[in-house]
Amino acid sequence: MKRLSRLLLIILLSILFLVKTTTVKASSPDYKIEDVTTKADIQKDGSLIIERKVSYDFADDAHGVYYRQNLNSDQTLEDPDVEIISDGTSTPVEDNVNRENNTYQLTEKDNSYQFKVFHKIKAYDTITVIYRYRITNAVKNWRDTAELNFKIIGDGWDKNLDYVSVEVTFPEKVKHLKAWAHGDPSGEISVSPDIIEMSANNLRRNRGIEVHAIFPNSVTPNNKNVSNKNHKQFVLDQEAKLVKRANRKRRLHNLFIYGMAALSMVLPMRVILKASSVKAAGVKLKKKSEIVHNFEIPSISPVMAQVLDRGFEPDTQGFIAYLMYLAGKHKIKIEEYERQDPIKRTYYRISLIDPTVINDNELISYLFNKVGDGNSFTTFELNNAQSDELYERFKNWKNQWYKQAFAKKYFDEKNVEVKEDLLLAEVLMSILSIVCAAIAWLFGRLSPQILLVSFVMIVVEIIIVSTCLKRVSIYTLKGAEETNKIRGFKSMLQDIGRFNMREVGELILWEDIMPFAVAFDLSDKVIEQLKIDFSKEELEQTSFYAYTTFYSTESDGFEHNFISNFNLGTDSGSDSSSFGDSGGFSDGSSDGFGGGSGGGAF
Repeated sequence: MKRLSRLLLIILLSILFLVKTTTVKASSPDYKIEDVTTKADIQKDGSLIIERKVSYDFADDAHGVYYRQNLNSDQTLEDPDVEIISDGTSTPVEDNVNRENNTYQLTEKDNSYQFKVFHKIKAYDTITVIYRYRITNAVKNWRDTAELNFKIIGDGWDKNLDYVSVEVTFPEKVKHLKAWAHGDPSGEISVSPDIIEMSANNLRRNRGIEVHAIFPNSVTPNNKNVSNKNHKQFVLDQEAKLVKRANRKRRLHNLFIYGMAALSMVLPMRVILKASSVKAAGVKLKKKSEIVHNFEIPSISPVMAQVLDRGFEPDTQGFIAYLMYLAGKHKIKIEEYERQDPIKRTYYRISLIDPTVINDNELISYLFNKVGDGNSFTTFELNNAQSDELYERFKNWKNQWYKQAFAKKYFDEKNVEVKEDLLLAEVLMSILSIVCAAIAWLFGRLSPQILLVSFVMIVVEIIIVSTCLKRVSIYTLKGAEETNKIRGFKSMLQDIGRFNMREVGELILWEDIMPFAVAFDLSDKVIEQLKIDFSKEELEQTSFYAYTTFYSTESDGFEHNFISNFNLGTDSGSDSSSFGDSGGFSDGSSDGFGGGSGGGAF
């Protein structure tokens, strides 16, 4: 189990390490950009008339929004116009340097034009801001072709874009139009004689979309941005290289994504095959229906009885049973006392009678010598004794008792390893399967059904592993015989109201039985039945009556009081054309103008 915990911790830390977090400035409002719709009309003079609609959804108040358009040094931004649509109402926005509501400022520096739109925004407002302007010299006329190379959706946004759509239109139908798009490989492009359309979902803020198109010079006959060089073949060769590279990356990406998807199903299958190969081993315990009442007090300690019943380490309940066992052997003394802090509360003092008790027991030694004064310790002191040391000693105490079960040949170590290895494989492969399925879904945008298939495989894995684990018993013949006796004794205590306790034995015998009732968490039930089957006078005539407060269901009972204070003490711690033909949407860039454009809110 230690190995399982350690591996799970490593997996969780690795996942946390791989998760990329985004730091947001404290002054930035919380919002998202839901939709960016851009239309670019190519003019006969080679300019572009742009209409860009940006839709925002705000979670906080904000002062306004901004958009930045970067251009080349030979280009300018002209005829600016801004409009705001909120709740279906259109509001014109004036150019005003005074930063009044529903105004904007347009500033230019180093061919970067920034619209800053001032508009009072309340939390949960949704608004759409429309920017209109002309970009000069957007198209270049070469000797053999005209070219538009434009990062029409910039890569300088403050937020990711939920959805992006782009239209590039021409003044007339164009023969021999070829166009490519660069950006997110999952984007789509369609090309017809008079329009280029592009779209993408969940576009990362630093990704953008670039449109690269070539068409006859006759489309832009009035263009003054000209060159007397041939350029068409260069563009075709350039795009062919980009498409080839994009297809290679896409194939690698798909190989990775489909590999993750396959792994998410193969990993559980490996565990299923491993579980199916496990052979029956060990001695099985009797079924619950086969267990008969056992009225004989176990010959082993209450702690070992709990270990055998649990098939694992003892818990805090087991340690309390151990203390009460020691008290019954007159090695320690447990007595009640009250303390004003600031109200009167009941606590317990545990005093040392037999000093040899602490010799071979680090936990008992620590409680008396470190928590207490060497002779005694109290549950109040436990409350204030939070330390890694106490936790470590309690952990060692539990492990020592667990090891004793192997030393006494109650448990088969080999069979325990088989079960732990299979359980570890199940947990580890289930986590990895989920991670692989999530990667395939999130990064590959595969159908969510991949998650469903992986989930079904994991469920099948758990069922089969659980079934196969039952073939292996950790108990030896000796351990199974002793555990069957223990469970018969426990069954008797569980059914204690069905018979008179006098039939089992006198009060002095029940005093020896009570630590086992504590170990099995049945003390409340047993003590209540004692009060029914034995008279008050009989209880008062025995030393056992002094211990009845230990089993109170209230917080002043020893069992409940010790558990709460001890727990506080231990709490520390699709493929593009391979020939560069029209219609490709690929990764990379053809070095179009407009890079760095984008926007946000303030």
